[in-house]
Amino acid sequence: GRAGLSNWKLKGWMTGAEAEGFLWIMEQIEHHSFHVPYKEGVFDVEALNNDTKINITMSEGKVKNVRIRVTTTARLTEVKNIKIDVGGNRKHAEYAVKTAINEEIQSAIEASLKKSQRLHSDIFGLGEQVRTTFPDNWKRIKYQWNDDHFPEIPIHVEVMSTIRDFGELLRNID
Repeated sequence: GRAGLSNWKLKGWMTGAEAEGFLWIMEQIEHHSFHVPYKEGVFDVEALNNDTKINITMSEGKVKNVRIRVTTTARLTEVKNIKIDVGGNRKHAEYAVKTAINEEIQSAIEASLKKSQRLHSDIFGLGEQVRTTFPDNWKRIKYQWNDDHFPEIPIHVEVMSTIRDFGELLRNID
């Protein structure tokens, strides 16, 4: 798990998907295996790496929104009990697999963000990014960041994956 701190006081713990979401945002994913439920089956996926870009917009001295874009290169390691009707089109199968993987990663990231906002604990360093990008605005909001600003910011997440080595696994998909 991951600890959520505010003013160096323990506010709570992140476990499971919340902790995994933290790792995605902080670019700590390398050869990380996870399961992606799909209908009655599951894909086993290995994320080989990840890259995170964070964009913060301010208006009238307040953070208006944060956009987090995570990209990853992954490979399927196993497909269990999955039926995808591809209509003879491999591209449809690849799209369905990528969509399921992206949604699983996005769900973990959003769970992590919601938990940290609920704990009033900016464990992602978004405040530090505001400080370096908008130093004048930061001076006005830094003391209220964790309690008043960070918990209220709309955060939008986008995940894009590139899948390597579909290979044999897609041959098993009906």
